[in-house]
Amino acid sequence: MAELTKVYRGMQNGAESINTNFNALNDEIKQTSDASVQLTGDQTISGKKSFTSDASFKNAQFTGTVKQASDVPWTAAGGNARYKREGSLYTIDISMDALGGPGDFTLATVPIQGLSGNLSFPVSTYNNRSARTVIVSAEGKITILAAQAGDTLKTQLHITV
Repeated sequence: MAELTKVYRGMQNGAESINTNFNALNDEIKQTSDASVQLTGDQTISGKKSFTSDASFKNAQFTGTVKQASDVPWTAAGGNARYKREGSLYTIDISMDALGGPGDFTLATVPIQGLSGNLSFPVSTYNNRSARTVIVSAEGKITILAAQAGDTLKTQLHITV
């Protein structure tokens, strides 16, 4: 707060003291104004800002990554997969070492939200060079069907919900 001189009736240089007080207040208002977000005009604002209510923009331009509250960074999903979520896009990396026997194998479970049914992906295993099918269930369970002993798999799935 600006330091003001007390003004009283009959004081010597009272008018000058009043003017000094006004100047001190104007300087403080200017400093506060310069350090504040303005309602109009161009301005660069730094630091992280949080809005507790909705925000509306006529035009918006972003130069960095736009993150959403639902975003998930790369996260392990069992020993054979990892996933991330950016907006409505899930990216799932699957890396399966040689299987010990034939059959259907659950590789991982990913908490996918908004998937309305099962998805089927054709994949090719490395060592057997065989076509296989990977199923992602609505619950996020990832299964390779009809795998054979020794099958290895490295693939990436992209799912938009």
